[in-house]
Amino acid sequence: MDKNIEALEAEIARVNQALTTKDPGTPEYSKVLTNFIDLYEQKIETDKIASAHEDRKTEMNYNYAVKTAELQAQEKKVRMEHDTNKAERIARLVFDGVSLGGTLLFYNVWMNRGFKFEETGVLSSKTFNGFAKLVKPFMK
Repeated sequence: MDKNIEALEAEIARVNQALTTKDPGTPEYSKVLTNFIDLYEQKIETDKIASAHEDRKTEMNYNYAVKTAELQAQEKKVRMEHDTNKAERIARLVFDGVSLGGTLLFYNVWMNRGFKFEETGVLSSKTFNGFAKLVKPFMK
Protein backbone atom coordinates (compact mmCIF):
# COMPACT_ATOMS: atom_id res chain seq x y z
CA MET A 1 0.00 0.00 0.00
CA ASP A 2 2.89 2.36 0.73
CA LYS A 3 4.19 1.88 -2.81
CA ASN A 4 0.79 2.87 -4.18
CA ILE A 5 0.65 5.97 -1.99
CA GLU A 6 4.17 6.93 -3.01
CA ALA A 7 3.33 6.42 -6.68
CA LEU A 8 0.15 8.50 -6.30
CA GLU A 9 2.06 11.31 -4.58
CA ALA A 10 4.76 11.18 -7.26
CA GLU A 11 2.09 11.40 -9.95
CA ILE A 12 0.42 14.34 -8.18
CA ALA A 13 3.78 16.11 -8.00
CA ARG A 14 4.43 15.40 -11.69
CA VAL A 15 0.96 16.68 -12.71
CA ASN A 16 1.38 19.74 -10.46
CA GLN A 17 4.70 20.45 -12.16
CA ALA A 18 3.04 20.05 -15.59
CA LEU A 19 0.24 22.34 -14.39
CA THR A 20 2.72 25.11 -13.58
CA THR A 21 4.20 24.90 -17.08
CA LYS A 22 0.85 25.30 -18.87
CA ASP A 23 -0.90 28.61 -19.43
CA PRO A 24 -4.22 29.05 -17.60
CA GLY A 25 -7.28 29.09 -19.85
CA THR A 26 -5.87 26.69 -22.47
CA PRO A 27 -7.54 23.34 -23.15
CA GLU A 28 -4.33 21.50 -22.11
CA TYR A 29 -4.34 23.39 -18.79
CA SER A 30 -7.98 22.35 -18.19
CA LYS A 31 -7.17 18.75 -19.03
CA VAL A 32 -4.13 18.71 -16.69
CA LEU A 33 -6.15 20.51 -13.99
CA THR A 34 -8.95 17.92 -14.24
CA ASN A 35 -6.33 15.15 -14.02
CA PHE A 36 -4.77 16.89 -10.99
CA ILE A 37 -8.17 17.19 -9.27
CA ASP A 38 -8.94 13.49 -9.89
CA LEU A 39 -5.55 12.44 -8.54
CA TYR A 40 -5.94 14.64 -5.48
CA GLU A 41 -9.42 13.23 -4.80
CA GLN A 42 -7.92 9.75 -5.00
CA LYS A 43 -5.24 10.84 -2.51
CA ILE A 44 -7.93 12.16 -0.15
CA GLU A 45 -9.86 8.87 -0.40
CA THR A 46 -6.66 6.88 0.17
CA ASP A 47 -5.86 8.99 3.22
CA LYS A 48 -9.40 8.43 4.56
CA ILE A 49 -9.05 4.69 4.06
CA ALA A 50 -5.63 4.67 5.72
CA SER A 51 -6.96 6.74 8.61
CA ALA A 52 -9.97 4.44 9.04
CA HIS A 53 -7.65 1.45 8.89
CA GLU A 54 -5.38 2.97 11.53
CA ASP A 55 -8.39 3.84 13.72
CA ARG A 56 -9.71 0.29 13.41
CA LYS A 57 -6.29 -1.11 14.21
CA THR A 58 -6.03 1.12 17.30
CA GLU A 59 -9.54 0.12 18.37
CA MET A 60 -8.73 -3.56 17.94
CA ASN A 61 -5.54 -3.18 19.97
CA TYR A 62 -7.49 -1.37 22.70
CA ASN A 63 -10.21 -4.05 22.69
CA TYR A 64 -7.55 -6.74 22.86
CA ALA A 65 -5.91 -5.02 25.83
CA VAL A 66 -9.27 -4.64 27.59
CA LYS A 67 -10.23 -8.27 26.98
CA THR A 68 -6.80 -9.42 28.15
CA ALA A 69 -7.12 -7.37 31.32
CA GLU A 70 -10.63 -8.72 31.93
CA LEU A 71 -9.49 -12.30 31.43
CA GLN A 72 -6.52 -11.78 33.76
CA ALA A 73 -8.81 -10.27 36.41
CA GLN A 74 -11.26 -13.15 36.02
CA GLU A 75 -8.44 -15.69 36.24
CA LYS A 76 -7.11 -13.98 39.38
CA LYS A 77 -10.61 -14.00 40.90
CA VAL A 78 -11.03 -17.71 40.13
CA ARG A 79 -7.59 -18.44 41.58
CA MET A 80 -8.45 -16.48 44.74
CA GLU A 81 -11.79 -18.29 45.06
CA HIS A 82 -10.02 -21.60 44.61
CA ASP A 83 -7.46 -20.68 47.29
CA THR A 84 -10.25 -19.50 49.59
CA ASN A 85 -12.24 -22.69 48.99
CA LYS A 86 -9.12 -24.74 49.59
CA ALA A 87 -8.45 -22.93 52.87
CA GLU A 88 -12.09 -23.38 53.89
CA ARG A 89 -11.94 -27.09 53.07
CA ILE A 90 -8.76 -27.50 55.09
CA ALA A 91 -10.22 -25.53 58.02
CA ARG A 92 -13.41 -27.60 57.87
CA LEU A 93 -11.39 -30.83 57.77
CA VAL A 94 -9.29 -29.73 60.76
CA PHE A 95 -12.40 -28.64 62.68
CA ASP A 96 -14.18 -31.92 61.94
CA GLY A 97 -11.08 -33.87 62.95
CA VAL A 98 -10.77 -31.95 66.20
CA SER A 99 -14.48 -32.36 66.87
CA LEU A 100 -14.35 -36.09 66.28
CA GLY A 101 -11.13 -36.45 68.27
CA GLY A 102 -12.55 -34.41 71.15
CA THR A 103 -15.73 -36.46 71.15
CA LEU A 104 -13.80 -39.72 71.17
CA LEU A 105 -11.46 -38.42 73.88
CA PHE A 106 -14.39 -37.31 76.04
CA TYR A 107 -16.12 -40.64 75.49
CA ASN A 108 -12.92 -42.50 76.42
CA VAL A 109 -12.47 -40.48 79.62
CA TRP A 110 -16.14 -40.86 80.52
CA MET A 111 -16.06 -44.59 79.98
CA ASN A 112 -12.77 -45.19 81.82
CA ARG A 113 -13.39 -42.93 84.83
CA GLY A 114 -17.10 -42.35 84.99
CA PHE A 115 -18.27 -45.91 85.08
CA LYS A 116 -15.75 -47.42 87.50
CA PHE A 117 -18.74 -48.12 89.74
CA GLU A 118 -19.13 -51.41 87.89
CA GLU A 119 -15.86 -52.50 89.47
CA THR A 120 -16.36 -50.92 92.89
CA GLY A 121 -20.12 -50.80 93.04
CA VAL A 122 -20.04 -47.16 94.13
CA LEU A 123 -22.26 -44.86 92.09
CA SER A 124 -20.58 -41.61 93.01
CA SER A 125 -17.09 -41.81 91.57
CA LYS A 126 -14.75 -38.85 91.06
CA THR A 127 -16.46 -38.08 87.80
CA PHE A 128 -19.74 -37.33 89.56
CA ASN A 129 -18.25 -35.21 92.40
CA GLY A 130 -20.29 -32.04 92.67
CA PHE A 131 -22.84 -33.41 90.22
CA ALA A 132 -25.43 -33.96 92.97
CA LYS A 133 -25.31 -30.24 93.81
CA LEU A 134 -26.24 -29.38 90.27
CA VAL A 135 -29.08 -31.84 90.12
CA LYS A 136 -30.58 -30.90 93.50
CA PRO A 137 -29.43 -27.34 94.21
CA PHE A 138 -31.59 -26.90 97.34
CA MET A 139 -30.16 -29.87 99.19
CA LYS A 140 -27.11 -29.45 101.38
